[in-house]
Amino acid sequence: MEVKGSYATVRERIVREFGEHEWIRFENDLRKQWRDPVGFQRLIASGGRIPFADFVRLQEAWVRRFYGGDERQYWKAGAAVAGWALTRGSYRHLLFGGDQSVASLDRIMTRLWRVYTDVGELLVEGEKDRVTLEIRGVPRWHLSFEYGAMGYAEKTIELATGRIARPQRIFGEAERRLGCRYCFELGEAQHPSPRPRNDPGEDITRRASVVRDLR
Repeated sequence: MEVKGSYATVRERIVREFGEHEWIRFENDLRKQWRDPVGFQRLIASGGRIPFADFVRLQEAWVRRFYGGDERQYWKAGAAVAGWALTRGSYRHLLFGGDQSVASLDRIMTRLWRVYTDVGELLVEGEKDRVTLEIRGVPRWHLSFEYGAMGYAEKTIELATGRIARPQRIFGEAERRLGCRYCFELGEAQHPSPRPRNDPGEDITRRASVVRDLR
């Protein structure tokens, strides 16, 4: 199983919060621990998929180093990746100039899933005020992948619909499942518009409260 890396986005966030010097120290320490120069270069290369085990190892490393093991950071990182990719990155065309509705989410999110991993499937059930997502058919699982994927999904839903999405876990890592199922209740419209062209629109403070006690 391989998944698309998020090294560049994580680096940008850490540098912004802790400074370039702290990131360089972290990267140097990580390079020494990796013991596989080729694998490490693949890890930090932007745009490509990496082995699932390497993805998890990196996620655990930066969350432990900079956030004291706070697992909610996985969710925030997923949301940040979506915010960049869908407003400034190569997937912004999926949201702009097309159908911006709950019904459009199946097309948008299943396409993104095929980009970000090579196995499994993402099922999308959309209603007027609710979106349910299920990931199934994956051979491996980890909380960092679950929270990252669902954080990405939450941001995508909000950008596509213009409404606040409130997540509720139905099952996942906490139930020792391979895969997960989440329900997102759609609330009031976001203000200002959630889809600015030059701003990923991260509302980290609000997101920290929304992703409370998901386990």
